[in-house]
Amino acid sequence: MLEVNSLIPFEGGPIHVGQRVFSALYGGRYGIVEGIDGEQSPGTCRGIQKGCGVIGGSAHVTIIWDDGSRSPMLPEALLHSSVQWELYGNVETQETVAKMRQHANEYADASERKRVYDAEKFAMATEALKKEYPWLLNADLEANTVTRASKNIRAMLKQAFPTVKFSVKKSSHSTVDISWTDGPITSQVEQYTRQFEAGRFNGMEDIYDYKRTPWNTQFGAIDMIMVHRNTSSEVIQKAIDTLWEILPYNLKSVERPTPDNVWSSYQLIPNMGKDMVSEAVRALSSHYDETNSRFVLNDSLYGRFYVELAVKAQEGNKVLPPHEMAS
Repeated sequence: MLEVNSLIPFEGGPIHVGQRVFSALYGGRYGIVEGIDGEQSPGTCRGIQKGCGVIGGSAHVTIIWDDGSRSPMLPEALLHSSVQWELYGNVETQETVAKMRQHANEYADASERKRVYDAEKFAMATEALKKEYPWLLNADLEANTVTRASKNIRAMLKQAFPTVKFSVKKSSHSTVDISWTDGPITSQVEQYTRQFEAGRFNGMEDIYDYKRTPWNTQFGAIDMIMVHRNTSSEVIQKAIDTLWEILPYNLKSVERPTPDNVWSSYQLIPNMGKDMVSEAVRALSSHYDETNSRFVLNDSLYGRFYVELAVKAQEGNKVLPPHEMAS
């Protein structure tokens, strides 16, 4: 690890082998110049757009970083003029450069060994999946990855929930909408669809981070999978009846809504703060597995208090006394 406590400002001029450098990219890291290719022209280097871009220069520089990784053939203008880069006046000895080069070569060898190992492991996992799921389409049978994934999702959902009719439709280049009525809850369906995702949207950087896996490489990948469960009047009625069952004291003087008017109701649940009947019913209905006629807890915090009470009630536990229901 190079010392960073005694760095001195760079006063300009050509770059030297062994010169210290810093890059703010990837969380910030320090390194040294390993080599310079071409004839330098530092006087022509300048930043544009306040240093967000650079022009000028004719040489290229290779950097060895503290961790042993390399950045080869970087334009000299980048180091001279970019706001994300900084040159220092410190120039390390040839001995230090040689040690850093040896460290970088060992790092490269280890990285290559890891790359080969990971590639072999990936290939083995892919072949294992192909044997485990011979009834799913693979890349040899359907080249289009979105089409392949859509057909495989439909096949898996049909096998998992044979009594439920699912709609699996492609709505754009790499977006698929999945909808159904009643049956399993959303999280149960997502257990099957999630493995077909091509990656995740990175809101911090406003980009889509693609992640290649043995599963989505073999059976297809979709950028966006939109899952929507429709709820019938029967399930809504079950949620309403359950709410009155688990909160009998709170709701004894409240008129019970119907599936037709519950969503337009702003009735608060007595002694439950600002919780509304409609929201509690929505939470219960969205957690009711109609296929198995049971309420199901998942990772969602939405209406969790009411769902937990419903799960306890269906397991035969007594309802809490009224004073314990107050918020």
